[in-house]
Amino acid sequence: MIINNPYFLRNINIENIAMKLLTETVGQDNIPIDLIELANFLDIQVEFSYEKFCNNNDLGLTEFYSPEVAPKIFINANVFGKSYSDINNVTLLNKCRFTIAHEIGHCYIPSHRDIQIQKILQSKNNPHSYAYSRQKEQEADEFASALLIPEINICKEYYNNSSELLKNAKAISEKFKVSNQVAIMRLISLNKDAIGAILFIDTKEGKINWYKATETFRNYKKGVWINVGTVIPTRSVAHDLLKYNLQQNGVPNIMNIDIWFPEYRGKNQITFKECSVHFSKYIMTYLEIIDTSEYNLYF
Repeated sequence: MIINNPYFLRNINIENIAMKLLTETVGQDNIPIDLIELANFLDIQVEFSYEKFCNNNDLGLTEFYSPEVAPKIFINANVFGKSYSDINNVTLLNKCRFTIAHEIGHCYIPSHRDIQIQKILQSKNNPHSYAYSRQKEQEADEFASALLIPEINICKEYYNNSSELLKNAKAISEKFKVSNQVAIMRLISLNKDAIGAILFIDTKEGKINWYKATETFRNYKKGVWINVGTVIPTRSVAHDLLKYNLQQNGVPNIMNIDIWFPEYRGKNQITFKECSVHFSKYIMTYLEIIDTSEYNLYF
């Protein structure tokens, strides 16, 4: 039955869902977005709890009760303290804001808030339940990024210039009250004209479990493609982050393209970059090909 396949829900437009929420509530221009006010608009209570969390790896959770009762968001007080207003550390505040936005995503993305669909997709009897759980978390992260950093509020120069990625990300981080990692990945995801793809890598198996490529990347050909379930290459930055449990704040690394794409058959006038960030439950990797050859597409 198609509903047992987690991939049937993949074609939703997370960006549009986040923008629809902002338009109908606090607006896209009130920066930084007031998440507590937004939750109030949705009649969702945000509670900081010590008892709901067994460890510090889980930052937030959402409890759904019934279609008639609003869900409730719990934030890990062991990490963030007893209330939102008491957080006076910028790094913690930015992390908390993303956590709340992530949980609001679970409350607002249509498939996430459909209790019946979730019971089926995350049932122990569903062989795809783990894969869907990973997809669901990635969608909530994508939602949180789009919610906190609306595209309409960012100049194109910020995300079309990869050489100034770190500088621009710092400015975005300060303005929108997000971490540098979130700002970096948001800028990367907005650069739709780039020959690039964002990969989500499972930290348990070291395999690609989802990716999002620009149309330009998909049309590039030349022996360049990505497959879900592929083990990440051993000489990649993502592999080093996975193997040695390192942390890297999204530094673009110039690499040999054959590390990721050994069958590449294009021109030599290219620069290949890998930008990887280790989140708590997965690694997010951005791959970009900068092709300066005369005929850089479709050949």
